[in-house]
Amino acid sequence: MLPAETHPHPVPSIEAAVAPPPASSWLEQLLSFLCYTVLPAVPRSLWLAGSGAVFSLCNLAALQEVWPNTPKAGEVFIVLFAVSGMVLPWLVGRTARRVAAQVQGRWWRLLWQLAYLGCYAGAVLLLLPESIAVFVFLTEFVFK
Repeated sequence: MLPAETHPHPVPSIEAAVAPPPASSWLEQLLSFLCYTVLPAVPRSLWLAGSGAVFSLCNLAALQEVWPNTPKAGEVFIVLFAVSGMVLPWLVGRTARRVAAQVQGRWWRLLWQLAYLGCYAGAVLLLLPESIAVFVFLTEFVFK
């Protein structure tokens, strides 16, 4: 058996990749907070749901130019936007909860906890009318 060779490009340690550089101005502190605390806390499903909502809105805006020969395309993109809209507040609340767990200060943690509680309350308030709208669109789409 041959001896293991060392890799020419060593993998950096996790601590080196996550540790923010020291910041001097408030803008550098804000960018450091966004890059090293908020963005790693964003789940992949939030990126997927957000891109689905943006994709459906772009297709709804250019429906006649892009989909002129597909009459049901508008209904499909409305349903896609509604489903993405149902998931987004829950995922934003999850992101705020993950950020609240990483924040050091007591008042900042309280602010982020209030943010995720507000997101969850808004998600509960939006869940009923959005689920009714998705049900109506799906029944019209399937049974029409």
